[in-house]
Amino acid sequence: MKKLLLSIILFIIAIPVISAMTASEILDKAASKINSAKSITAEYTISAASNKEKGTLILASGKFTLTSGSLRSWFDGLTLWTYSPAMGEVNITNPTAEELADINPFAVINAHKQNYRSALLSSEKNIYKIDLTPVKKGMAFSKATVILDAATYLPKEIILTMPDKSKIEIAIDKVTAGNMINSRTFVFDPSYAPDAEIVDLR
Repeated sequence: MKKLLLSIILFIIAIPVISAMTASEILDKAASKINSAKSITAEYTISAASNKEKGTLILASGKFTLTSGSLRSWFDGLTLWTYSPAMGEVNITNPTAEELADINPFAVINAHKQNYRSALLSSEKNIYKIDLTPVKKGMAFSKATVILDAATYLPKEIILTMPDKSKIEIAIDKVTAGNMINSRTFVFDPSYAPDAEIVDLR
């Protein structure tokens, strides 16, 4: 009986410890989960005002490629190529961490310690909801709200609040870890858009 009571007491004591992770610690786990995977593929729906667009983001070792109806981007860890079919242009830049966060919603998780103040809003219904406020000027958004699956630490939704209070909501419809991807996947191939004008902004 004493052993049973002791076990119950220890279990009760342990509950606050399990749930007492800070926002920064939770985001560290999320970043570790993303970065330790050979690759991550996320299918998402982005909503802004009355517009909705689906896209796919593939991440691996700090590199990514993003495909949507309005643009396609490739980032090899240093150089970003952004192709706009509507403009018929490929812009080439060496983006800052702040600029990457405007393109790749997962970037705010990796840069949470360097560029944001984090606050845990809730840890209910098997999710963690965390606010990230930029500490540097020049960000396109004034706040990012990240909702993580409490079991996998992978994002379920990212909401960007703009300076004018409007919101961009990125719902992660499906996210999976996959195999290693050829590094050429993250580099623009001119044959993809042979008629596009190349605008080098580096």
